[in-house]
Amino acid sequence: MVLKMKKIKSIAGICRNKCFYAMHDLDENDDEIRKLKNSYKDKRCFLIGSGPSINKTNLKLLDNEIKVGLNLIYKTGMKFQLYFVVGNKIPKNNTNDLLDLTDETQLFLGCSAGRWWLKNMEHIFPPYILRDYGELHVWDNFPLDITKGVRGGHTVTSIALQTLLYLGFKEVYLLGHDCDYRTNGLYFNDNRDIGYDRDWDIIFKSYEVIRRIYERQGAKIYNSTIGGKLEVFERIDLNEVFK
Repeated sequence: MVLKMKKIKSIAGICRNKCFYAMHDLDENDDEIRKLKNSYKDKRCFLIGSGPSINKTNLKLLDNEIKVGLNLIYKTGMKFQLYFVVGNKIPKNNTNDLLDLTDETQLFLGCSAGRWWLKNMEHIFPPYILRDYGELHVWDNFPLDITKGVRGGHTVTSIALQTLLYLGFKEVYLLGHDCDYRTNGLYFNDNRDIGYDRDWDIIFKSYEVIRRIYERQGAKIYNSTIGGKLEVFERIDLNEVFK
């Protein structure tokens, strides 16, 4: 009964979002996304989160690798081939930074970040807009065609992983995914205790959905984060990857 109510609520949200996106012409956006399908077929990438463990990670190992950034990790000064942002505060407060990123980065804006851009910046700059399409933990799946939408998982990582599978990546290595705000601080550049914790049960359940679908598609996600509490994905030390 609880799951049924969650699905009803989710369907209502999906319908509201469809009405919003229908007011914006996303045909060209979708055509550009379709061109990206399998553009990184059978390659590997390193998905870099903003957990404080990233400060202890030997990022020089990644100099010749495909790097994927999330939310505010660009503030480390690293360069990325692909970048994902969710949440409307980041594009609102860092518009110029995101515009600068696109000189050498493919930028994807998911969910509320994409909606904010369509409301405020639609005719100024066209990043790849990813529609929201329900929640992973409610539906236990996600569309393999991301032009239909991506499922929310309470993290930007969930949105990125769905997209990376569409792009054809065979292996994704997670770095800076501490999943432990209370113990390790919030971000790589801010170690204050924020006084609350996320619902990690929902987040980890969402990751489990993604892991299963990756495996069905013959792809793999590894966790190379130093420490932290993410155990959904097989762990492998970053130094072992480069042996």
